[in-house]
Amino acid sequence: YNAVYLKADLVGEMLFYGRGAGKNPTTSALVSDLVELARFYNNDNRVFLGYYMNSKIEGLVDINEISSRYYIRFMAVDKPGVLARISGILGKYNISIASVTQKERRKAKAVPIVMMTHEAKESNMKKALSEIKKLDIITATPVSIRVEE
Repeated sequence: YNAVYLKADLVGEMLFYGRGAGKNPTTSALVSDLVELARFYNNDNRVFLGYYMNSKIEGLVDINEISSRYYIRFMAVDKPGVLARISGILGKYNISIASVTQKERRKAKAVPIVMMTHEAKESNMKKALSEIKKLDIITATPVSIRVEE
């Protein structure tokens, strides 16, 4: 499924979701957009990319320098001190937590811990996740999704 979250003054918060087009149509559209960007990158021409119009492409930015909010999910053992260890590593890399959700354990030994962060640098997020992944309390590879606002 794909989802788009919108927040507007008059209508408030809205979430639209549905089945995606599938991997082949999505890949085709993505490659087409990348080729179009590459064609116009070194020119002074205006770029039309889907419905997005820009006067000219500025320089590309290294992904590690980008700052954004993140959705992150960990599968962790359910015992005291787990959140402290995870949040300690995030703090070490200057990543501030905006919200945390942890469900109660039922039959599984691991529980999902879901966090939204405030803006953080991509390079810091990569370092933090790499360190957290190695903890003995983490049972699966952490999931992170950049949140564009």
